[in-house]
Amino acid sequence: MSDLAETVARDEFYTGLKKSSENIAKQLKAGADAGQIGRPIFFRNYNDAVTRLPNQEIIKQPLKLKTALPETIYSSPLDGYFTTAPFAEAIRVGDAVVGSSITRSLPYRMLMLIPKGAAQAAKTVLGFFTHARNFFSSMFTTVHSGNILIPPAKIVEFANRARKAVQPQLLYRLTGNPKYRNQPQDQAMYRFLLEEGVVNQNITAREIEGMFGDIAQIRTSDANLDKYFNKILNTATSKFKKAYGVAQDLYTAEDDVFRVYNFLAENYKLSDAFETAIKKGLKI
Repeated sequence: MSDLAETVARDEFYTGLKKSSENIAKQLKAGADAGQIGRPIFFRNYNDAVTRLPNQEIIKQPLKLKTALPETIYSSPLDGYFTTAPFAEAIRVGDAVVGSSITRSLPYRMLMLIPKGAAQAAKTVLGFFTHARNFFSSMFTTVHSGNILIPPAKIVEFANRARKAVQPQLLYRLTGNPKYRNQPQDQAMYRFLLEEGVVNQNITAREIEGMFGDIAQIRTSDANLDKYFNKILNTATSKFKKAYGVAQDLYTAEDDVFRVYNFLAENYKLSDAFETAIKKGLKI
């Protein structure tokens, strides 16, 4: 079952890479600037790859990635595509690392991933000074952008909307009072900004979350040993997980609240500039 889950996850990853390449190709065909959006990275034809990726080494043979399933049952969505040699090598090395018996072993999880994840969390998500730096750096970005120079009423309005959109519902968890839950309209705005790549862009928090996910997902050949280890891990770290969950929510919110506010403020300034231009009769 773990091999199948791993194959499904890799398939989603590879499908995403291929779709991204295809979308870039469509945008370029529609007249987009390659300097702004980049170039497609996967091609069905070798000559197309050489033409579209000049001055880069292209693999002579199309990709053929190994999976845990027989080729008669499943093949990678990237199989048969040409790409650059460095990109192909990166994919192959990534597959080798994920499928390695060393990285899938229990000692690797205990002696490498868990200490590394705990140390990284301690100096970032669980660190007071890191939270302070995260908050103040985002605040100074807002000041530097001039987004505090808008009318005071708008500052209060946008700050309140940002708080409602990103607040991690800590008060609701503590009190159980429904009034502290995110409202549907606030959730809808956050989802929109998430899809547009405005919020949840804190790389450090996402790296740590991915590392802890790797710790939980690694499976060895001994199912009983896995079950026993996971039971001990979950029991011993229950309080840590609760504290870490609160700290991670705050770590993300400290960044996102300013991102949402800046988005609303920039939108207001842009709308106000257009209205002023129209009133003055300016033409573009």
